[in-house]
Amino acid sequence: MRDSSTQDYNSLRYIVYLALVSAVLSCSTILYTSLFTARLVRILYATVLIGFYLIRFKKGKKIFHLALIFFWMRDVCAIYYEANLGVFFYFGLGTVAYLLLFFKQLKNLMHLKFEAPSIIATGLFTLACFIILFNLKYLIGDASEGSIVIYYFYFFGTSIIVLILLSIYYYYRMGSLRALVFSFAIFSLMISDVSSYFGYYLGVNPLFLITGVFYIIALVLLINFLVRPSLISEENRIENDLF
Repeated sequence: MRDSSTQDYNSLRYIVYLALVSAVLSCSTILYTSLFTARLVRILYATVLIGFYLIRFKKGKKIFHLALIFFWMRDVCAIYYEANLGVFFYFGLGTVAYLLLFFKQLKNLMHLKFEAPSIIATGLFTLACFIILFNLKYLIGDASEGSIVIYYFYFFGTSIIVLILLSIYYYYRMGSLRALVFSFAIFSLMISDVSSYFGYYLGVNPLFLITGVFYIIALVLLINFLVRPSLISEENRIENDLF
């Protein structure tokens, strides 16, 4: 058991090293090459990070594995973003990935007795998220005028919001470091996707630096959430105390 945990920690350490190299490569590509090249590089480091995880940690958590594969497939579709089918599959696969994470995590929490967090705080946060989401068209202006993309983004954004709300409830209910890591992973994905959207439609390329870095952070956090032994054991102790 100890040998297995040691191997897991060593593998997670390698993932961190790969992530650091990926971040440097991503930023360098965005600053000094074209957007198309940056998309290819994103596929490269996503393949390395997700592929290493899937090969090293084969057992269990199949829904989470599937969600990571959908994120990777979305990265591939980004190459063809300017085509109608490309943009459709980019948002569609992203939405499916977020919903897989949502329903899997919801299932994991179903056995716990529901405790409502502050209704006012939750309501205000939800309202703020939807106001921002449905006003993106006006913030961006003419860039998305007459485009169906904004409606794809509405649906896509809604899937992000419900997952964020679930991650907040998860941390509220469990209060574990593992729940916090999951919440930060989802917030990092949100920051990555929103900055990508603004960067593309406003033509502000430096925003893609945020996109790449936070995407890498999100992948590392999700992988740690799934397999880091210390996080899992701590949450198991908390869960046992709840019962």
